Amino acid sequence: MSTKPQTSSKETESIPEGWRDDPFHVQGAEYQEFAYAYGLTNVSVLLTQGLDIGEHGFICSSNGRYYLGDEMAYCMLEITKPTTYSGILHVLNTKGQNGLRMKSLQMVPYAEQPESGPGGIWPGTGCYKTCAKLRAANS
Repeated sequence: MSTKPQTSSKETESIPEGWRDDPFHVQGAEYQEFAYAYGLTNVSVLLTQGLDIGEHGFICSSNGRYYLGDEMAYCMLEITKPTTYSGILHVLNTKGQNGLRMKSLQMVPYAEQPESGPGGIWPGTGCYKTCAKLRAANS
């Protein structure tokens, strides 16, 4: 499992309400498996939303980029703006998830999924209404 990216000593943004970075919650293999199904490698889960409030989202990093995944909507989005972890935390704290600029990713067929991860267990075909709304908002 990858480790969290190094953060600047200037980073003072708090974890947004409804999200957590507790190691117990971010080490779940299901988040990494979900990301691998979209072709991501070297995945490090940084934040998860509280399942106790009915949310199934997570934010991860992969090869220097950041992504938001939603297991319930079978949706994986690349966060295109802001491009830093501290910037993402700031936007989540001030504007919420809708303040992030994102583009949707497509699932890769099982045969094409990276060998570095388990993948292949998600039957979805990609983003549905959630991603359509985000694409429209970011156009």
